Amino acid sequence: MDVNDQYLYWPLKRLKNELASRGAVGTGRKADLIERLRAYDRNQNFKNPVIHAPEPLEVEWPVSGFKQLKKEHKVIMPKLSREQIEAYFLYRMAEDNVYSGDLQSMTKGQLMFESHRVLACSILKNDNGIFLSGVVGAAMKKKPKSSYSGSPVKAEKLPTKRTLAPVYLADPRPLKYRNCPGYNDHIKNTVTNYCSVSSMDLSIRYLYEKADIQAAAKDHDYCTMPLTEHWIDRANKVTQSDVDLIERSTRLQSCSPKWLEERRFRLTASTFGEICKVTSRRNTDKFCHSLFYGSNIQSKALSHGKNYEAKALKAFNLKFDKNAKRCGFYVSIDKSFLGASPDAILEDGQSIVEIKCPYNGRNEDVKPGPNFKFLQMDSNGNIVLKESSNYYDQIQGQLFVTKRSLCYFVVYTLCDLFVQKINLNEEYCNNCLVPKLESFYQRVFRPYVASTL
Repeated sequence: MDVNDQYLYWPLKRLKNELASRGAVGTGRKADLIERLRAYDRNQNFKNPVIHAPEPLEVEWPVSGFKQLKKEHKVIMPKLSREQIEAYFLYRMAEDNVYSGDLQSMTKGQLMFESHRVLACSILKNDNGIFLSGVVGAAMKKKPKSSYSGSPVKAEKLPTKRTLAPVYLADPRPLKYRNCPGYNDHIKNTVTNYCSVSSMDLSIRYLYEKADIQAAAKDHDYCTMPLTEHWIDRANKVTQSDVDLIERSTRLQSCSPKWLEERRFRLTASTFGEICKVTSRRNTDKFCHSLFYGSNIQSKALSHGKNYEAKALKAFNLKFDKNAKRCGFYVSIDKSFLGASPDAILEDGQSIVEIKCPYNGRNEDVKPGPNFKFLQMDSNGNIVLKESSNYYDQIQGQLFVTKRSLCYFVVYTLCDLFVQKINLNEEYCNNCLVPKLESFYQRVFRPYVASTL
Protein backbone atom coordinates (compact mmCIF):
# COMPACT_ATOMS: atom_id res chain seq x y z
CA MET A 1 0.00 0.00 0.00
CA ASP A 2 1.32 3.48 -0.87
CA VAL A 3 2.31 5.63 2.11
CA ASN A 4 0.12 8.49 0.93
CA ASP A 5 -2.86 6.12 0.60
CA GLN A 6 -2.52 4.79 4.14
CA TYR A 7 -3.38 8.25 5.51
CA LEU A 8 -6.95 7.64 4.27
CA TYR A 9 -7.41 4.88 6.87
CA TRP A 10 -5.90 6.79 9.79
CA PRO A 11 -8.26 8.20 12.37
CA LEU A 12 -8.41 11.96 12.83
CA LYS A 13 -6.54 11.88 16.15
CA ARG A 14 -3.59 9.98 14.68
CA LEU A 15 -3.36 12.43 11.78
CA LYS A 16 -3.20 15.37 14.17
CA ASN A 17 -0.54 13.66 16.33
CA GLU A 18 1.59 12.96 13.24
CA LEU A 19 1.34 16.58 12.10
CA ALA A 20 2.22 17.80 15.60
CA SER A 21 5.34 15.58 15.64
CA ARG A 22 6.46 17.19 12.39
CA GLY A 23 5.79 20.72 13.68
CA ALA A 24 2.84 21.31 11.37
CA VAL A 25 -0.58 22.85 12.04
CA GLY A 26 -3.14 20.22 13.12
CA THR A 27 -6.40 22.12 12.53
CA GLY A 28 -8.79 21.65 9.63
CA ARG A 29 -10.81 18.96 7.96
CA LYS A 30 -9.52 15.41 7.54
CA ALA A 31 -8.92 15.91 3.80
CA ASP A 32 -6.80 19.00 4.58
CA LEU A 33 -4.78 17.09 7.19
CA ILE A 34 -4.08 14.27 4.73
CA GLU A 35 -2.97 16.67 1.98
CA ARG A 36 -0.75 18.48 4.50
CA LEU A 37 0.98 15.22 5.47
CA ARG A 38 1.52 14.36 1.80
CA ALA A 39 3.11 17.79 1.24
CA TYR A 40 5.46 17.24 4.19
CA ASP A 41 6.46 13.87 2.77
CA ARG A 42 7.22 15.33 -0.65
CA ASN A 43 9.43 18.12 0.81
CA GLN A 44 11.26 16.13 3.52
CA ASN A 45 9.34 17.96 6.25
CA PHE A 46 10.55 21.30 4.79
CA LYS A 47 14.05 20.90 6.30
CA ASN A 48 17.50 21.23 4.63
CA PRO A 49 19.50 18.07 4.19
CA VAL A 50 22.18 17.30 6.71
CA ILE A 51 25.53 18.95 5.82
CA HIS A 52 28.58 16.78 6.12
CA ALA A 53 31.54 19.21 5.96
CA PRO A 54 34.93 17.69 5.19
CA GLU A 55 37.33 17.43 8.05
CA PRO A 56 40.33 19.82 7.92
CA LEU A 57 43.50 18.17 6.70
CA GLU A 58 46.23 17.77 9.30
CA VAL A 59 49.26 18.25 7.03
CA GLU A 60 52.67 19.34 8.22
CA TRP A 61 53.64 22.59 6.46
CA PRO A 62 56.93 22.30 4.53
CA VAL A 63 59.74 24.76 5.26
CA SER A 64 61.83 24.44 2.07
CA GLY A 65 61.54 23.74 -1.64
CA PHE A 66 59.31 26.70 -2.51
CA LYS A 67 59.67 28.45 -5.89
CA GLN A 68 58.54 31.83 -7.13
CA LEU A 69 54.94 31.65 -8.40
CA LYS A 70 54.84 32.20 -12.18
CA LYS A 71 52.34 31.94 -15.02
CA GLU A 72 53.68 28.48 -15.90
CA HIS A 73 52.36 27.10 -12.62
CA LYS A 74 48.76 27.50 -13.84
CA VAL A 75 49.13 24.04 -15.37
CA ILE A 76 49.59 22.32 -12.00
CA MET A 77 47.19 24.54 -10.08
CA PRO A 78 43.59 23.26 -9.72
CA LYS A 79 40.80 25.40 -11.12
CA LEU A 80 39.67 27.27 -8.04
CA SER A 81 37.22 30.16 -8.04
CA ARG A 82 36.30 32.66 -5.38
CA GLU A 83 32.79 31.18 -5.17
CA GLN A 84 34.23 27.78 -4.31
CA ILE A 85 36.38 29.25 -1.56
CA GLU A 86 33.44 31.16 -0.09
CA ALA A 87 31.24 28.06 -0.22
CA TYR A 88 33.85 26.07 1.67
CA PHE A 89 34.07 28.68 4.43
CA LEU A 90 30.27 28.90 4.67
CA TYR A 91 30.04 25.13 5.10
CA ARG A 92 32.70 25.30 7.78
CA MET A 93 30.73 28.00 9.60
CA ALA A 94 27.58 25.90 9.37
CA GLU A 95 29.42 22.93 10.89
CA ASP A 96 31.50 24.70 13.50
CA ASN A 97 31.56 28.39 14.42
CA VAL A 98 35.25 28.11 15.34
CA TYR A 99 36.14 28.26 11.66
CA SER A 100 34.43 31.61 11.12
CA GLY A 101 37.86 33.23 11.44
CA ASP A 102 38.82 31.65 8.12
CA LEU A 103 36.27 33.79 6.30
CA GLN A 104 37.63 36.89 8.01
CA SER A 105 41.14 35.87 6.96
CA MET A 106 40.00 35.62 3.37
CA THR A 107 38.51 39.14 3.51
CA LYS A 108 41.71 40.42 5.06
CA GLY A 109 43.75 38.74 2.34
CA GLN A 110 41.61 40.37 -0.33
CA LEU A 111 42.22 43.80 1.20
CA MET A 112 45.96 43.10 1.28
CA PHE A 113 45.92 42.20 -2.41
CA GLU A 114 43.86 45.25 -3.44
CA SER A 115 46.10 47.59 -1.42
CA HIS A 116 49.25 46.10 -3.05
CA ARG A 117 50.52 44.61 0.21
CA VAL A 118 51.42 41.23 -1.30
CA LEU A 119 55.18 41.40 -1.86
CA ALA A 120 55.87 37.83 -3.04
CA CYS A 121 54.16 34.47 -3.51
CA SER A 122 55.80 31.03 -3.67
CA ILE A 123 54.52 27.55 -4.57
CA LEU A 124 55.55 23.98 -3.68
CA LYS A 125 54.09 20.74 -5.08
CA ASN A 126 54.86 17.37 -3.50
CA ASP A 127 53.10 14.09 -2.70
CA ASN A 128 51.01 15.73 0.04
CA GLY A 129 49.54 18.38 -2.26
CA ILE A 130 50.16 21.96 -3.38
CA PHE A 131 51.33 24.57 -0.85
CA LEU A 132 51.27 28.34 -1.32
CA SER A 133 53.32 30.73 0.78
CA GLY A 134 53.40 34.51 0.61
CA VAL A 135 55.11 37.57 2.00
CA VAL A 136 52.93 40.60 2.74
CA GLY A 137 53.57 44.05 4.08
CA ALA A 138 51.87 45.67 7.03
CA ALA A 139 48.11 45.36 6.62
CA MET A 140 45.56 48.04 7.38
CA LYS A 141 43.18 47.16 10.17
CA LYS A 142 40.45 49.23 8.60
CA LYS A 143 39.72 49.84 4.97
CA PRO A 144 39.59 53.58 4.09
CA LYS A 145 36.08 54.76 3.37
CA SER A 146 37.25 57.09 0.59
CA SER A 147 40.39 57.89 -1.41
CA TYR A 148 42.20 61.20 -0.92
CA SER A 149 43.18 62.92 -4.17
CA GLY A 150 44.28 66.35 -2.94
CA SER A 151 47.74 67.79 -2.37
CA PRO A 152 50.11 65.92 -0.02
CA VAL A 153 49.74 66.87 3.65
CA LYS A 154 52.51 66.64 6.21
CA ALA A 155 51.95 64.15 9.00
CA GLU A 156 52.08 66.78 11.70
CA LYS A 157 49.20 68.66 10.03
CA LEU A 158 46.83 65.70 9.96
CA PRO A 159 43.89 65.89 12.40
CA THR A 160 44.33 63.85 15.57
CA LYS A 161 42.50 63.36 18.86
CA ARG A 162 45.66 62.82 20.83
CA THR A 163 47.53 65.64 22.48
CA LEU A 164 51.19 65.48 21.59
CA ALA A 165 53.46 65.80 24.55
CA PRO A 166 56.19 68.43 24.28
CA VAL A 167 59.61 67.08 23.31
CA TYR A 168 62.37 68.21 25.61
CA LEU A 169 65.89 68.14 24.18
CA ALA A 170 69.00 69.28 25.94
CA ASP A 171 70.39 72.35 24.15
CA PRO A 172 74.12 72.72 24.90
CA ARG A 173 74.20 76.37 23.85
CA PRO A 174 74.15 79.14 26.46
CA LEU A 175 70.84 80.91 26.90
CA LYS A 176 71.98 84.07 25.13
CA TYR A 177 72.65 82.09 21.93
CA ARG A 178 69.30 80.30 21.86
CA ASN A 179 66.37 81.35 19.66
CA CYS A 180 68.44 84.04 17.97
CA PRO A 181 66.69 85.67 15.00
CA GLY A 182 68.29 84.71 11.70
CA TYR A 183 70.16 81.74 13.14
CA ASN A 184 68.55 79.31 10.66
CA ASP A 185 69.58 81.56 7.78
CA HIS A 186 73.11 81.63 9.16
CA ILE A 187 73.27 77.82 9.16
CA LYS A 188 71.82 77.65 5.64
CA ASN A 189 74.36 80.13 4.27
CA THR A 190 77.23 78.36 6.03
CA VAL A 191 76.28 74.96 4.61
CA THR A 192 75.67 76.34 1.11
CA ASN A 193 78.96 78.23 0.99
CA TYR A 194 80.93 75.29 2.35
CA CYS A 195 79.51 72.90 -0.25
CA SER A 196 80.15 75.44 -3.00
CA VAL A 197 83.77 76.15 -2.06
CA SER A 198 84.85 72.64 -1.07
CA SER A 199 82.79 70.75 -3.72
CA MET A 200 81.71 68.40 -0.94
CA ASP A 201 78.17 67.19 -0.41
CA LEU A 202 76.54 67.36 3.03
CA SER A 203 73.27 65.62 3.75
CA ILE A 204 71.90 68.68 5.58
CA ARG A 205 72.07 70.56 2.28
CA TYR A 206 69.03 68.66 1.00
CA LEU A 207 66.89 70.20 3.75
CA TYR A 208 67.05 73.52 1.90
CA GLU A 209 65.29 74.28 -1.36
CA LYS A 210 67.34 74.74 -4.49
CA ALA A 211 67.86 78.37 -5.46
CA ASP A 212 65.91 79.66 -8.45
CA ILE A 213 68.72 80.98 -10.64
CA GLN A 214 66.39 82.50 -13.22
CA ALA A 215 64.55 84.48 -10.52
CA ALA A 216 67.88 85.68 -9.12
CA ALA A 217 68.91 86.86 -12.58
CA LYS A 218 65.73 88.95 -12.87
CA ASP A 219 66.48 90.56 -9.50
CA HIS A 220 69.79 91.80 -10.95
CA ASP A 221 68.41 93.30 -14.15
CA TYR A 222 70.57 96.41 -13.68
CA CYS A 223 73.68 94.54 -14.92
CA THR A 224 75.11 95.09 -18.39
CA MET A 225 74.11 91.50 -19.22
CA PRO A 226 71.89 88.96 -17.46
CA LEU A 227 73.51 87.36 -14.44
CA THR A 228 73.19 83.85 -15.89
CA GLU A 229 74.97 84.87 -19.10
CA HIS A 230 77.73 86.42 -17.00
CA TRP A 231 78.21 83.04 -15.31
CA ILE A 232 78.52 81.39 -18.73
CA ASP A 233 81.30 83.79 -19.71
CA ARG A 234 83.10 83.21 -16.42
CA ALA A 235 82.85 79.45 -16.90
CA ASN A 236 84.42 79.77 -20.38
CA LYS A 237 87.26 82.07 -19.31
CA VAL A 238 90.67 80.36 -19.46
CA THR A 239 94.38 81.10 -19.11
CA GLN A 240 97.25 79.65 -21.11
CA SER A 241 97.90 77.04 -18.42
CA ASP A 242 94.21 76.11 -18.53
CA VAL A 243 94.38 75.69 -22.32
CA ASP A 244 97.39 73.37 -22.06
CA LEU A 245 95.80 71.34 -19.27
CA ILE A 246 92.50 70.95 -21.15
CA GLU A 247 94.31 69.82 -24.30
CA ARG A 248 96.37 67.20 -22.45
CA SER A 249 93.40 65.80 -20.50
CA THR A 250 91.08 65.47 -23.53
CA ARG A 251 93.23 63.58 -26.04
CA LEU A 252 90.78 60.69 -26.00
CA GLN A 253 88.28 63.21 -27.40
CA SER A 254 84.74 61.74 -27.50
CA CYS A 255 85.76 58.95 -25.09
CA SER A 256 86.77 61.52 -22.47
CA PRO A 257 84.15 63.02 -20.10
CA LYS A 258 86.35 66.12 -19.80
CA TRP A 259 86.19 66.60 -23.57
CA LEU A 260 82.38 66.61 -23.45
CA GLU A 261 82.35 68.94 -20.45
CA GLU A 262 84.64 71.57 -22.00
CA ARG A 263 82.67 71.65 -25.27
CA ARG A 264 79.31 72.17 -23.61
CA PHE A 265 79.29 75.98 -23.22
CA ARG A 266 81.37 76.68 -26.35
CA LEU A 267 80.96 76.79 -30.11
CA THR A 268 83.13 74.11 -31.72
CA ALA A 269 84.86 74.18 -35.10
CA SER A 270 82.80 71.34 -36.56
CA THR A 271 79.72 73.60 -36.42
CA PHE A 272 81.32 76.89 -37.56
CA GLY A 273 80.19 76.49 -41.17
CA GLU A 274 76.59 75.76 -40.24
CA ILE A 275 76.50 78.65 -37.76
CA CYS A 276 77.79 81.14 -40.33
CA LYS A 277 74.99 80.13 -42.71
CA VAL A 278 72.15 80.55 -40.18
CA THR A 279 69.37 82.82 -41.46
CA SER A 280 66.33 84.42 -39.85
CA ARG A 281 64.17 81.55 -41.12
CA ARG A 282 66.12 79.00 -39.08
CA ASN A 283 64.60 77.71 -35.84
CA THR A 284 67.41 78.90 -33.57
CA ASP A 285 66.03 77.24 -30.43
CA LYS A 286 66.08 73.84 -32.08
CA PHE A 287 69.52 74.52 -33.53
CA CYS A 288 70.93 75.61 -30.15
CA HIS A 289 69.40 72.52 -28.57
CA SER A 290 71.37 70.32 -30.98
CA LEU A 291 74.56 72.31 -30.29
CA PHE A 292 74.17 72.20 -26.51
CA TYR A 293 72.94 68.65 -25.97
CA GLY A 294 74.59 67.03 -28.97
CA SER A 295 73.10 64.24 -31.04
CA ASN A 296 73.02 60.50 -30.46
CA ILE A 297 72.27 59.68 -34.09
CA GLN A 298 74.21 56.67 -35.38
CA SER A 299 74.73 56.19 -39.11
CA LYS A 300 76.93 54.22 -41.46
CA ALA A 301 78.73 57.42 -42.50
CA LEU A 302 79.68 58.30 -38.91
CA SER A 303 80.78 54.75 -38.12
CA HIS A 304 82.83 54.60 -41.33
CA GLY A 305 84.56 57.90 -40.52
CA LYS A 306 85.49 56.80 -36.99
CA ASN A 307 86.72 53.39 -38.10
CA TYR A 308 89.01 54.63 -40.89
CA GLU A 309 90.30 57.86 -39.32
CA ALA A 310 93.28 56.12 -37.69
CA LYS A 311 94.13 54.30 -40.95
CA ALA A 312 93.97 57.58 -42.86
CA LEU A 313 96.35 59.25 -40.39
CA LYS A 314 98.78 56.33 -40.64
CA ALA A 315 98.67 56.47 -44.45
CA PHE A 316 99.31 60.23 -44.34
CA ASN A 317 102.36 59.80 -42.09
CA LEU A 318 103.81 57.10 -44.35
CA LYS A 319 103.25 58.99 -47.61
CA PHE A 320 104.60 62.37 -46.45
CA ASP A 321 107.07 61.09 -43.85
CA LYS A 322 105.35 63.01 -41.03
CA ASN A 323 104.81 62.25 -37.37
CA ALA A 324 101.32 63.61 -36.78
CA LYS A 325 99.85 62.70 -33.39
CA ARG A 326 96.36 62.79 -31.92
CA CYS A 327 95.47 65.86 -29.87
CA GLY A 328 92.81 67.04 -27.46
CA PHE A 329 90.38 69.95 -27.27
CA TYR A 330 91.82 73.44 -27.84
CA VAL A 331 90.22 76.59 -26.42
CA SER A 332 90.89 80.04 -27.85
CA ILE A 333 92.41 82.44 -25.32
CA ASP A 334 91.23 85.54 -27.21
CA LYS A 335 87.73 84.16 -27.81
CA SER A 336 87.21 81.66 -24.99
CA PHE A 337 83.76 80.72 -26.26
CA LEU A 338 85.39 79.04 -29.30
CA GLY A 339 86.94 75.57 -29.28
CA ALA A 340 88.33 73.06 -31.75
CA SER A 341 89.49 69.43 -31.86
CA PRO A 342 91.79 68.81 -34.86
CA ASP A 343 92.28 65.18 -35.82
CA ALA A 344 96.04 65.50 -35.33
CA ILE A 345 98.88 68.00 -34.90
CA LEU A 346 102.46 68.03 -36.15
CA GLU A 347 105.46 68.54 -33.91
CA ASP A 348 106.61 71.57 -35.93
CA GLY A 349 104.16 73.68 -33.90
CA GLN A 350 102.65 75.24 -37.02
CA SER A 351 100.52 72.52 -38.63
CA ILE A 352 97.38 70.52 -37.96
CA VAL A 353 95.65 67.64 -39.77
CA GLU A 354 91.96 67.35 -40.59
CA ILE A 355 90.77 63.99 -41.99
CA LYS A 356 87.61 63.17 -43.91
CA CYS A 357 86.54 59.62 -44.84
CA PRO A 358 83.38 59.99 -46.97
CA TYR A 359 81.21 56.89 -46.90
CA ASN A 360 79.53 57.37 -50.29
CA GLY A 361 82.85 57.61 -52.12
CA ARG A 362 84.70 54.96 -50.11
CA ASN A 363 85.35 52.80 -53.19
CA GLU A 364 86.23 55.65 -55.59
CA ASP A 365 89.21 57.84 -56.40
CA VAL A 366 89.04 61.31 -54.83
CA LYS A 367 87.75 63.77 -57.44
CA PRO A 368 85.00 66.39 -57.69
CA GLY A 369 81.64 64.75 -58.13
CA PRO A 370 78.38 63.77 -56.43
CA ASN A 371 80.24 61.77 -53.75
CA PHE A 372 82.78 64.55 -53.11
CA LYS A 373 80.61 67.68 -53.30
CA PHE A 374 83.03 69.66 -51.13
CA LEU A 375 85.77 69.49 -53.80
CA GLN A 376 86.24 71.44 -57.05
CA MET A 377 88.80 72.06 -59.79
CA ASP A 378 90.69 75.37 -59.61
CA SER A 379 91.87 77.45 -62.57
CA ASN A 380 95.06 75.38 -62.81
CA GLY A 381 93.19 72.08 -62.97
CA ASN A 382 94.04 71.05 -59.42
CA ILE A 383 91.59 69.47 -56.99
CA VAL A 384 90.93 71.85 -54.08
CA LEU A 385 88.46 72.29 -51.24
CA LYS A 386 85.56 74.65 -51.92
CA GLU A 387 85.77 77.81 -49.83
CA SER A 388 81.97 77.75 -49.60
CA SER A 389 82.07 74.33 -47.92
CA ASN A 390 81.49 73.93 -44.19
CA TYR A 391 84.79 72.03 -44.08
CA TYR A 392 86.62 75.23 -45.06
CA ASP A 393 85.10 77.15 -42.14
CA GLN A 394 85.96 74.24 -39.86
CA ILE A 395 89.61 74.27 -40.93
CA GLN A 396 89.96 78.05 -40.67
CA GLY A 397 88.35 77.92 -37.23
CA GLN A 398 90.77 75.20 -36.10
CA LEU A 399 93.75 77.23 -37.30
CA PHE A 400 92.44 80.34 -35.52
CA VAL A 401 91.80 78.54 -32.22
CA THR A 402 95.06 76.55 -32.18
CA LYS A 403 97.08 79.57 -33.39
CA ARG A 404 98.64 77.56 -36.22
CA SER A 405 99.16 78.57 -39.83
CA LEU A 406 98.85 75.39 -41.93
CA CYS A 407 96.36 72.53 -42.19
CA TYR A 408 96.81 69.27 -44.08
CA PHE A 409 93.34 68.47 -45.39
CA VAL A 410 93.21 64.70 -45.92
CA VAL A 411 90.48 62.83 -47.83
CA TYR A 412 90.85 59.05 -47.50
CA THR A 413 89.07 56.29 -49.41
CA LEU A 414 89.73 52.58 -49.73
CA CYS A 415 91.59 53.17 -52.99
CA ASP A 416 92.95 56.73 -52.83
CA LEU A 417 94.48 59.38 -50.55
CA PHE A 418 94.09 63.10 -51.27
CA VAL A 419 95.98 65.79 -49.34
CA GLN A 420 95.73 69.58 -49.72
CA LYS A 421 97.67 72.21 -47.81
CA ILE A 422 95.39 75.01 -46.61
CA ASN A 423 96.91 78.14 -45.08
CA LEU A 424 95.35 80.32 -42.42
CA ASN A 425 93.29 83.12 -43.98
CA GLU A 426 93.69 85.80 -41.32
CA GLU A 427 91.61 88.37 -43.19
CA TYR A 428 88.72 85.93 -43.55
CA CYS A 429 88.92 84.84 -39.92
CA ASN A 430 89.20 88.33 -38.40
CA ASN A 431 86.70 90.09 -40.64
CA CYS A 432 84.12 87.42 -41.42
CA LEU A 433 84.27 84.09 -39.59
CA VAL A 434 84.98 85.17 -36.00
CA PRO A 435 82.59 88.19 -36.02
CA LYS A 436 79.73 85.96 -37.20
CA LEU A 437 80.51 83.38 -34.53
CA GLU A 438 80.74 86.03 -31.82
CA SER A 439 77.45 87.59 -32.88
CA PHE A 440 75.70 84.21 -32.85
CA TYR A 441 77.18 83.37 -29.46
CA GLN A 442 76.09 86.65 -27.84
CA ARG A 443 72.65 86.95 -29.42
CA VAL A 444 71.51 83.32 -29.63
CA PHE A 445 73.67 80.61 -28.05
CA ARG A 446 74.64 82.24 -24.74
CA PRO A 447 71.04 83.27 -23.86
CA TYR A 448 69.86 79.74 -24.68
CA VAL A 449 72.50 78.11 -22.47
CA ALA A 450 71.71 80.58 -19.68
CA SER A 451 68.03 79.63 -19.84
CA THR A 452 68.91 75.99 -19.11
CA LEU A 453 70.65 76.75 -15.80
